[in-house]
Amino acid sequence: GGAVVNDVTPFGPAANSAILPNDVILSIQGTPVRTVDEVTNLLDKIAAGGTARVVVWRFSRGSGQEVFVPIRRR
Repeated sequence: GGAVVNDVTPFGPAANSAILPNDVILSIQGTPVRTVDEVTNLLDKIAAGGTARVVVWRFSRGSGQEVFVPIRRR
């Protein structure tokens, strides 16, 4: 399960944190996610200037791995 990243806003918080299209967001702040709405709701709870702990599944060269990506909220 997870929420697939289809697009990343250039120079936005996700892009600045190296979230890539086709990454699969598995959890935010330790809470598993499956939908875009779940991702949005959890990220909205992060205070401005705070950092969200995001775990993604990243595909590379035919295989994948879990990657921790901190996202700093503006």
